[in-house]
Amino acid sequence: MIIIFCENDNCSRKGVRSPIANPKYVFRDGKLVPMNIPVCPECGKQMSYEEEKILSGKLYEMKAEDFEGLCAVLVENPSYCKAAGMHLKDEEFLRGKVPMTKSEVRSVSIAELELTEDAIVYDIGAGTGSVSIEIARAGEQIRVYAIEKNPEGVELIDQNRKKFRTDGVRIIEGLAPQALEELETPTHAFVGGSSGT
Repeated sequence: MIIIFCENDNCSRKGVRSPIANPKYVFRDGKLVPMNIPVCPECGKQMSYEEEKILSGKLYEMKAEDFEGLCAVLVENPSYCKAAGMHLKDEEFLRGKVPMTKSEVRSVSIAELELTEDAIVYDIGAGTGSVSIEIARAGEQIRVYAIEKNPEGVELIDQNRKKFRTDGVRIIEGLAPQALEELETPTHAFVGGSSGT
């Protein structure tokens, strides 16, 4: 939820459209895409005056005139993820036939890593990316390198990264330790699948 207080008379008189009134694009999954999500604002304009109006609707359907004068805007995204914790259930991940670290093991392992807000983490043998995804959700500044040699696993990590919108996960296709040579030095590491080696 976002609450915005604004005064748009100057913009309106000069013929400048308010950027909040009719956005054409939104930043999603690392790129600009056409605005088609159902963001629903409530706009109160000229509040406490005789001309007071309360408007509701979809953001991309509103006009600049809807935001003229002194107004307050409440913006809610009904499709926003409401999960409070960072831990995800196993069934939430796209899996295929790739091994995955189970929820209980992920929870304990991540807690034991004692991550810092600027951690650089290697997830070696990342499988579906379940550990990488949960680590990335723990903080916006955390950088995670999901190292996986199996092409099916690499594809699943990418799909799960998009599903959970965890841009902090970088996918490295290859075999450790060779795949680690060009990466920045980690502060933390989790070794998952080792293929018995």
